[in-house]
Amino acid sequence: MARTDRQINLRLPKEVYAFVSQQAQLYGSSLSSEVTRAIKERMDRQTKTATE
Repeated sequence: MARTDRQINLRLPKEVYAFVSQQAQLYGSSLSSEVTRAIKERMDRQTKTATE
């Protein structure tokens, strides 16, 4: 089965990469899933703010 997820190359400052790497290790997840989680949390906050 072919993957349908979009892929991007992403440049991160060293301190951001270090933080994301640490979080991924802490939670036993991948870098990709940590970046996705952070973006989704931001989306949720903006959606919540927009509806208030």
